[in-house]
Amino acid sequence: MSKFPTRKNVRVNWHDYNGGAYFITVCTYNRHHYFGEITGDVINYNPLGKYLKSILTDYNKYHPDIEIPLFTIMPNHFHAIFFVNQGMDPYSQEYDNLKHKKILSVNVATIKALTTRYSRHANIEFKWQRGYHEHIIRDIGKANFIFEYIENNVLRWAADKYNT
Repeated sequence: MSKFPTRKNVRVNWHDYNGGAYFITVCTYNRHHYFGEITGDVINYNPLGKYLKSILTDYNKYHPDIEIPLFTIMPNHFHAIFFVNQGMDPYSQEYDNLKHKKILSVNVATIKALTTRYSRHANIEFKWQRGYHEHIIRDIGKANFIFEYIENNVLRWAADKYNT
């Protein structure tokens, strides 16, 4: 018998997360302001926030199956749109072999790991919250709502539920 509690899987079981469009939110531990501060309607990034911005901006150069067309980095979290495109037939054997890898979670984990590695190298105190929040974008109406939310997130910081 294991000493550790069984964690609930928060991902839907009817989707394999190896293709599609996703709205991702990743928070810092205890919502600590690790990435900078908002003054008025502008976020002023500190070095860690600038580094995370460079990761998200250039991610597709190193991971061609992932496109991040829009993101915003807030003091204690970031939102991003992820387009996952394996560029293969979803009925192929190659695609079946990828199903167990959960491409979305692997790439979110990569972004978190790169940021953590940088913070340790730069001797910056930093920690992520476990996991991330994801929403599958299924239609253009929802996509437009999410894009508008991300683009105006800094302006809404005073009322943001993550503003702690």
